[in-house]
Order: sequence, then structure tokens, then C-alpha cells
Amino acid sequence: MGSNPYPPPGMSISTDSADTARARLLEMLTIGLGGALGSTLRSVVSVAWSSSEPIASQPPFLDGTLIVNTLGALLLGLTLARRTTLRAHPWIRPFLAVGFLGSLTTWSTLAAASHLVLGQLGFLESSLRLFAMLGLGLGAFWLGDLWGRRLDGEEN
Repeated sequence: MGSNPYPPPGMSISTDSADTARARLLEMLTIGLGGALGSTLRSVVSVAWSSSEPIASQPPFLDGTLIVNTLGALLLGLTLARRTTLRAHPWIRPFLAVGFLGSLTTWSTLAAASHLVLGQLGFLESSLRLFAMLGLGLGAFWLGDLWGRRLDGEEN
């Protein structure tokens, strides 16, 4: 088997500016494709989770935004920790981390959902939901990072 024809992330494919521009354009298109898939999945989960019932009658703290943000944070931690196995192609990490997971988990969706909850539940309960989402997201990222490092054979 030959060596990998793709350089590691951050290194240009060629010193020729046309090749470099083409590689960057392809990387941006790859990120865009990941973004389209991630935002579509977020929308599907939100629509599937929503109901005609008001937020106050749904299980506390549980909604589509919480689900996708927590799952996305876990997968982002896992993706970024996988230093060795995700270098097979230089666009895998940008596709997953920036494109797919970046659009699956989004601050604007969290802000909009928090504003909606604020109007229906009040300040205290909406603040608790927001802090729970942030805490779960940070914890999920940490677990994903730990999981990814263990899969890569790192101790810490």
C-alpha cells in the first residue's frame, strides 16, 4: 500500500495556488454538506419531539434542543479526541466537527428555545432548564473526549 495522498489537516496539498484554492473550496463544500445534514437532523428531531401540548406539560427539561445539543456535545468530544484514526482524510474532522455537529448543536436554537420556555414557564424554571442544558452539554463533551482518548489509546 502506498502512503496517504492527503496531507494532515492544516498543511496545504500543493504550493500551487490553484491547487490550494481548489482544495480549500472542496473543504468548504464538505463542511457545507455536513452542515446541511446536521441542521436537517436537528430539524427532524425537533419536529418529531414537538407536540401540540404546551411545554409546561412535557417532561421537565426534556426537549429536542436538549437531546441534539447533548448528543452533539458527546459526539464532538469524541470526534476531536480521535487524533489518530480520523486523519485518514483531511476533511473528515471538518465535515464532522465544523459542519455536521456545528449545525446539529447550535447556540441560536438554544437561545430561541430558552426564550420560548421563558414565556411559558417563567424565569426560574427557564433558567434551570438553560443551566441544565449547559451542564449536560459540558458533561457530554467531557465524556466524549474521554471516550475518544481511550479509543485512541491515550491514558488522559
